[in-house]
Amino acid sequence: MPNEVRPPRQLPMIPIRGGTVYIPPGRDHDIRKWDREDTDLWLACFLRPDLYPETFLAATKQHLDGESMYWLVTKRDTNWQAQLEIPPEQYKRIMESAAAVVNERNNIFNITEKKKFIESRKRAAEEHGEGPPGREERVAPQFENQEVEEQVEQQIDGQE
Repeated sequence: MPNEVRPPRQLPMIPIRGGTVYIPPGRDHDIRKWDREDTDLWLACFLRPDLYPETFLAATKQHLDGESMYWLVTKRDTNWQAQLEIPPEQYKRIMESAAAVVNERNNIFNITEKKKFIESRKRAAEEHGEGPPGREERVAPQFENQEVEEQVEQQIDGQE
């Protein structure tokens, strides 16, 4: 096909597992756009302020917002836990949950970009009269099961 286009660049996944995706009210999966209030609401989803007051005091003292959380989880540094003065177990939960949010956002982005790429390839093939393209099946994202694909579709539709 003329003007061969490369598949889109894929955002990497963070190799931290175990967290749950929580999103502050009125926000999306882009943790970098969250402000301090959003981060406090997010922390309260999995670390209750009345049970972990020291963690909330440390987060407030350090002015942790979404951009800070993003860099903490993507540029993991073992010294951050001590510098932030957050107990190790709570720090681990924060990193797991932040990684879950970043991974979810990256997954949605990757799937959306692949869909756009496939659609553009189909349009280009039709414009050049080449009929149905044959390579899309290899480029299309592979899902472990139909349920995962449907969940991602709903999330993508909800963000548009």
